[in-house]
Amino acid sequence: MSQNPNSGPSPVYEDYTRCIHCGLCLNACPTYRLWNLEADSPRGRIQQMFRVFQGESSGQSQPEARISQGFVDHINKCLDCRACETACPSGVEYGKLVEHARARIERRHERSWIAQVARNFFFRDFLSASHFIEDAARVFRLYQRSGIQAVARGIGILKLVGLAERDRLLPQIDGDFFFNRFGSTFAPVGPRRARVAFFAGCIANVTFSRLNEATIRVLTANGCEVVVPKEQSCCGALSAHAGFRDAARGFARKNLEAFQLHDFDAIVTNAAGCGSTMKEYDHLFSTHELEHAQARAFAAKTRDVAEFLVDLGLTAKLGSLRLRVTYRIPATCCMDKKSGKHRANCCAGFPILILWNCRIRKSAAARREPTTSRKLKLHCNCSRRKCATLSPPAPKLSRPRTQAASCNSGPASPFITSTRTCFTLSNSSTGP
Repeated sequence: MSQNPNSGPSPVYEDYTRCIHCGLCLNACPTYRLWNLEADSPRGRIQQMFRVFQGESSGQSQPEARISQGFVDHINKCLDCRACETACPSGVEYGKLVEHARARIERRHERSWIAQVARNFFFRDFLSASHFIEDAARVFRLYQRSGIQAVARGIGILKLVGLAERDRLLPQIDGDFFFNRFGSTFAPVGPRRARVAFFAGCIANVTFSRLNEATIRVLTANGCEVVVPKEQSCCGALSAHAGFRDAARGFARKNLEAFQLHDFDAIVTNAAGCGSTMKEYDHLFSTHELEHAQARAFAAKTRDVAEFLVDLGLTAKLGSLRLRVTYRIPATCCMDKKSGKHRANCCAGFPILILWNCRIRKSAAARREPTTSRKLKLHCNCSRRKCATLSPPAPKLSRPRTQAASCNSGPASPFITSTRTCFTLSNSSTGP
């Protein structure tokens, strides 16, 4: 495997100059809204990346001299949420640019040997081997269930050593890991309507096993034969986002070999982040590489589970829930409008407040008073007001033009998300 982090196609001059500096991305960028610094906005980061690109292309200065600590800080602060792409009128592929910038940083920026070893192990070795993930999960499970976590939180030692926030983000480790299901085939209920391969992810196999099992139950109940390929690996998203582009290519190659496309009608995943990366596998390989054609075929068959079920059609007998809920569309599905719309349409049939790439925060009044569901208001923070309220039986989204139209709809309980990261972050807010 090549150790060059910029393996595969690299951005060219036109990719950087497509930005017209209009500023429509500013309101969509969470880091710019937080710090109000041009250098931490999408167009500011593009300008910095363009200068590094010019330095490399002209050869007038050493590229290493342009990878300053300031450049590293501003690029690393980007969440890579790609919300700016939905607001950009010029179609700038910001996600591709920032991933290549981080690859340059990983290749040329000097880090301490401890940081280098730790990053190399995690992004290259840990995510690629299920036994590493299982061993770590067992340690954390012992920490959570033995009472050590409760004691550490109670006496405040986590705050003393600066680990309190990280401890709150630690998801609950499952008792039974989904890795045990790898290599299994699940028969459909009734006549077979489709044969699909299920992509389970990596960390989710020890923290969201029940979610994966529920996904398989829904698929089989609707006439799908589900195969969980044994040799599947991490999707490579974390490695690609961190600048380990060669590691991401390695993960992609493993999955291209594990999923025999001619045997399946679709490759289904319930993780929005994994799905968005898998749909862009062809971006990791140059057109002259053999894997490029395979990656394009792989991406064409990759489906979010909600997207696949809406296209297939639900045939299982459904129950009813008399609830009004708030459902957050994953940000990565907002990049893929078809997937995002299908996730919303899967919820049609009961009153639901749809949030498109929004954040939820408490109102000022709610922060001053005891928190109850009636005292919470929903605030839309997206640049295009992508909020919608669905009531049965309306499968089409009606998008209000004003913020008041969506925010005054009132609170809804419970709050539902199909994104694992959002679920983890939401649970962490209830920590100590």
